[in-house]
Amino acid sequence: MKKKFLIIIAILLSIVLLFGIFFAIQSFNKPGAKIKEMFNKDITTTWVFTGGEAVSGNFEDIRGARNYVGHFEDYIRWQMVLNEKLSGEEQWQYTQNFVTNTAAPDLNLAQIIKNRKHLIENLDPKAVAYMIGIEDYSKTDDAARKEFQKNLNELINTALALRDGQGLLVIQLPFATKNEIKNKAIENYIAAARETVGSRSKKEQKRILLVDHYTQTKEDMDFLEKDLTENDSLNAQGHLLIGKQLCKATIGTTKNYPSQDFKQNSQELDTEEVKPILKNPEFAELQKLVAEKLAGGKDISWMFMGDSITHGAQHTHGYDSISELFHQFLLSIGRSGDIVINSAVSGANSTTTVQQLENRFQRFQKVLPDFVIFQIGTNSEGSDGTVAPTFNENIKTVIQTIRKCNPDAVILLCSPTAARSDSVFAVRAPVYGKALQAIAEETENTFYLNRYEKMQEAMQTYSWLADQPEILGDNNVHPGEAYHLALFRDLVSVLGMEKEDSPLLRFGYQIIDETKNISKNPELQVSGQTVSVSSAACTKLNSGKDFGEIQLTAINRIGGQKYTATSNGAATLTDLPAGFYTVSISAVERGASVRVLFPSQEVEIKID
Repeated sequence: MKKKFLIIIAILLSIVLLFGIFFAIQSFNKPGAKIKEMFNKDITTTWVFTGGEAVSGNFEDIRGARNYVGHFEDYIRWQMVLNEKLSGEEQWQYTQNFVTNTAAPDLNLAQIIKNRKHLIENLDPKAVAYMIGIEDYSKTDDAARKEFQKNLNELINTALALRDGQGLLVIQLPFATKNEIKNKAIENYIAAARETVGSRSKKEQKRILLVDHYTQTKEDMDFLEKDLTENDSLNAQGHLLIGKQLCKATIGTTKNYPSQDFKQNSQELDTEEVKPILKNPEFAELQKLVAEKLAGGKDISWMFMGDSITHGAQHTHGYDSISELFHQFLLSIGRSGDIVINSAVSGANSTTTVQQLENRFQRFQKVLPDFVIFQIGTNSEGSDGTVAPTFNENIKTVIQTIRKCNPDAVILLCSPTAARSDSVFAVRAPVYGKALQAIAEETENTFYLNRYEKMQEAMQTYSWLADQPEILGDNNVHPGEAYHLALFRDLVSVLGMEKEDSPLLRFGYQIIDETKNISKNPELQVSGQTVSVSSAACTKLNSGKDFGEIQLTAINRIGGQKYTATSNGAATLTDLPAGFYTVSISAVERGASVRVLFPSQEVEIKID
């Protein structure tokens, strides 16, 4: 009896094993199965995303929040490191899975195919991801559908030919909209895409993954009502959801994928408030080189290299890092053909950067980077008060490698950023900054940007500033979204591009927690064409609580012209034209995150 029982158990186990093998084979052979290769902990697996506005995102719709590509990148390049508790060089298995977004509003598939070398091939990705967008599905005639299928076949050929015939393709089907006419057009193009993929060989289909966003969203009322704009574009919440669906379809998991409501903490700024907050030397020579490139009529490639500060993972709370902001800025000023690459890696120092130059720079050498923005020095390579002996030589090796690829490349070496004053990072920043500055001064077409000094001073002036998560995302050294915005804006200023008409230069994050109104006015000093107010006069009316920044604003009551002066001492307006003015004063407390507003005053300026 016992023997029969054991035989039955053995037979059952054999059946279970056979079924397991059968389903494993079926899973391996199903369409898109090979996309799992992108997550085999291979440091050479990189991505290119392309498409239209749905992929690039529209700044006016997302207001500094990441597009879905940014959320996907943050997940695969950092959250997976945390999920698997990787450390040291093990992290490179994911952190070097670089993602480049070449999408742009109004870019359709025919244009992508026409410019495939620039938008895809030169970047040498292992996988290409393309979302069918309104730029294509809005064309509803049969000829346009056939043209789309022809171009989709070309995209398949291009993607699968990458990496010596081992490339992969992800085709993202459009998300649903609130408009039934649009949805009918979407369904037509989904059918066209399925027909096209279905016409390829079974072997090819294993390397093509279709991600069905449409089915997942067409009955989702929360998505339709809350995650789309009035024009059926993705808003910030919509991009977050599409990124999550993409992670599930490609990786097979969304463990610890962020779940958040994007707070409306962005605000429009007056042009007088839009100014770099960091201290820079003169950059006339750099700006001349930039102006020449911009006027050259060709697309420019911009490369960001460095450590976790530039990597920009996690600590921006779902908002754009400096490289993502810069990409959105280029799109907003009509430079949709420019390429922005971020190959910065968390934990990098000069030594590991040199060791991994093949993956962090040379992989992209066909792009011929025109500008390289390289920040390094945050992570220790020696004692905190001195520069490691190998540091200078390593930086020179990186520069030589860049110039070997493109002799005309312009390089901007950036110091580490500010940190808490009691942190070792605050000690390292000026030390490594000076070393980088010395290298820049002796190297042609190489410049130095001090990224720590002014913000470090600001955190000393305002005791509460370092506690704001928008400034230090980890409460120590990693910039939050507002600091990344400041770094971006400073970069734009250094490059001489701050006069461009872009909404990214007219918005900021709200980092002041409280606004307080005081009923009395500080005494104004009016003399000739000058109006001023002292910090002491303001402090006296604020129960003795000191102020840092004092802002004095005068608006001409007839013409509406606005004049603003900001100072940490006495704020002074000079050379005011004759006339009647409404003058207002606001000030920020040193010891608390409070902005104080004083009542407006009327002033007459007379010129004898």
